[in-house]
Amino acid sequence: MILPDAGMHGERYADESETEQAIYFWDTVRENIDELPILRDALDAEGLIDTSRLAVGGFSMGAITSYGMLAQYDWLKVGVCLAGSSYYGHFAKTLAEGVMKQGVEFPFDVDARIRELAPYDLSAAPTKLKKPPVDDLAWKSG
Repeated sequence: MILPDAGMHGERYADESETEQAIYFWDTVRENIDELPILRDALDAEGLIDTSRLAVGGFSMGAITSYGMLAQYDWLKVGVCLAGSSYYGHFAKTLAEGVMKQGVEFPFDVDARIRELAPYDLSAAPTKLKKPPVDDLAWKSG
């Protein structure tokens, strides 16, 4: 098991303000997703992993990141995502609206950035997952 810190968090925190973390939240998520194959390849080169049995998981931003990884990498076998959303577009819009209500201005076109999240958004392609998320099953079982 490896537990890397996300950008602007833990060991990778570099005095970013909460506002900066909010503005660049999705950039951080995308960086995490892009780093996964690099981590996989480095660990595989050292003979430390079985690449046929890889899983991801996380809580909150880690869950959001894990959903994006599952959307991107078919070599992942399992994902455990707690308290995160796989509906990137809807969630990004909701977060951005909340930040803007606080008077924060984004230094980029928010709508364009949200459109860039489409490849990671499982709401548009739920069949990318081999089995439906457990939370989807829980909602349907009522």
